[in-house]
Amino acid sequence: MIRTALTRTRISDTRVVHDNTTRLITAFAASGENTVDVLPLLLDHTMHTTTQFLGLQISGSTSQDQENFSHAIEVGNNGIITRLIFGPFYWLYSTRAFRSACSHVRGSVYIAVQSALTRTAKAATTNSTSQDKDQGHQEQLNLLDDFAIQTRDEERLASMASDILLAGRDTTAALLSWLISYLARHPAAYARLRHAVLRDIGPSAGDEYMSFEQLKSCQYLQWCMKETLRLSPSVALGFMTASVDTTLPSGGGPKGERPIFVQKVCRVEGEM
Repeated sequence: MIRTALTRTRISDTRVVHDNTTRLITAFAASGENTVDVLPLLLDHTMHTTTQFLGLQISGSTSQDQENFSHAIEVGNNGIITRLIFGPFYWLYSTRAFRSACSHVRGSVYIAVQSALTRTAKAATTNSTSQDKDQGHQEQLNLLDDFAIQTRDEERLASMASDILLAGRDTTAALLSWLISYLARHPAAYARLRHAVLRDIGPSAGDEYMSFEQLKSCQYLQWCMKETLRLSPSVALGFMTASVDTTLPSGGGPKGERPIFVQKVCRVEGEM
């Protein structure tokens, strides 16, 4: 369902990304420091972008609401990682701060889900005028509306929105922060990337939006992002659980070259 909603037409619209990237560059410039901690700025950037695509309306609320929501996600994510480390004993980690953060995020997501269900139900029972169809670019960017058209299950909609919120914020910010770090340490690669961007995309033209095709055509930019993910993957560990008794071809013995038995329900962890 998520794959269906993320159509090429939707991801090809770069206006939200453009507007928030302009905001991010302004934040860099406003710091006035030679050394800038980019991660908090990137997390704020990806939060705004993801919530606008989803239609969570967090970006349109007060700055304090945004800060509280971001803090709740941070605490919740840290708690989830801790629970993953605990494995089958995840339930041992259940602090008040973790529970409060999860409730905060969940509550905000459910409000957005109910709004999406109301909007799509009204649209299904009334005839939209041509003016409504030509209106508002924002409705076209609302992924939750697309999800709500395909299912009316609140729990499922909330889970999908939470998954996209996590993927769109943390993993994207991690990719961007590592990319900036590598480019800062490799000025030759940065110079080549800048040349490629100016050649394939062109200099900034005020309010003009670069197209999705332009971004895809910049091959060296794609290479830089893929190499960054190879060196510093956003999700570095994988967890798998055996559904039946099985044997792995290596991993046993003094040198790890012999087969190793993996019992059913045993969890195997490894680098991605």
